[in-house]
Amino acid sequence: MFTYFGVEVDVTSILDDMASGRLRPTKSVFQREFIESFATQVQGLRKDAPHSTGVSLMTGVRAADVHQVPDEAYEQPLILAHMGRGKGMVNLGDGANFVLVDGNKRMGKAFFTGRTNLDVVILSQAQARKYKR
Repeated sequence: MFTYFGVEVDVTSILDDMASGRLRPTKSVFQREFIESFATQVQGLRKDAPHSTGVSLMTGVRAADVHQVPDEAYEQPLILAHMGRGKGMVNLGDGANFVLVDGNKRMGKAFFTGRTNLDVVILSQAQARKYKR
């Protein structure tokens, strides 16, 4: 379960539905520029503080924790879900409507290791509605 300002998103059900084929979100890739921007602006990570224990209020990520993410975790795409008009952190061209509901630590590790891209799936407003509580 991922919680964002009181809204819970059932990530386990999203993963189950993707695995079974019941959910077919849009596939995309986050490029290095986006990874850098998200990590510094949203997660508050800094290259000069790779082991900081400060926690991002937006994502709950600590720099000290991201280094423990195994490389195999990159095989799973990040999950970006529509949270409502103007209620997100990520702007895909029509406003900040989306939130990274799964993969925040992978995003942080990618920032520190210099990874050039990350696979991501994007749930539309209609798709995300089913998983929000």
